[in-house]
Amino acid sequence: MAMHMKFTDMRDQERLSRKNIIIDSALKLYSRQPFRDVRLTDIAKATGVVPATLYNYFPSYEILMMEVVAKKMALVGKEFKRIVATMRPKTIETFSIKYVQLLLKYEHTYQMLSYIMVREGLKKEISERLEPTNSLFFDLCSDVLSRNGSCGDIQLLSRSLIGALNGIVITFRNNTFNEKDNSVDDYIILAAQNIAFQFGQQSI
Repeated sequence: MAMHMKFTDMRDQERLSRKNIIIDSALKLYSRQPFRDVRLTDIAKATGVVPATLYNYFPSYEILMMEVVAKKMALVGKEFKRIVATMRPKTIETFSIKYVQLLLKYEHTYQMLSYIMVREGLKKEISERLEPTNSLFFDLCSDVLSRNGSCGDIQLLSRSLIGALNGIVITFRNNTFNEKDNSVDDYIILAAQNIAFQFGQQSI
């Protein structure tokens, strides 16, 4: 029985390793080109297998994409944790600017996430997979708000601030500007500073 369990564990570990190889190959492809241009055959070729083999590990292309996004977002969360740890000064404004800069840096990942969230039957699953990363963002935000004297329901405030900053990026990315003096990214930073100021007023 013990020997059987060992062989079972080995098979499970081997399967997990192969899944991770596929996910890592897909991650590299998504980082080099728009996700809508990446086909299943491209991922299979990058992995060194035939396309049909991928279905042994992922029931659909969307499930594979979900796994890729979940892994990438976990890495993004860890990166942001390091950014906040060294952030000076630890103000709401600095946090807000750093957060929207992170969104812009990994915009393609957030585009993939938005795509998955509207897919039938995947919203609940991807939400559950991202819960640890989302909680990390909220906790980091709550800590900054508390440090700056925010009172009341800090958890609600942190979710409101993160939601507002997400909305800024989405809104400005969906609009075109003809201004010559500022790029869209500059407007996003300015808008983030304005939102931070409004939330800072909660501390007064």
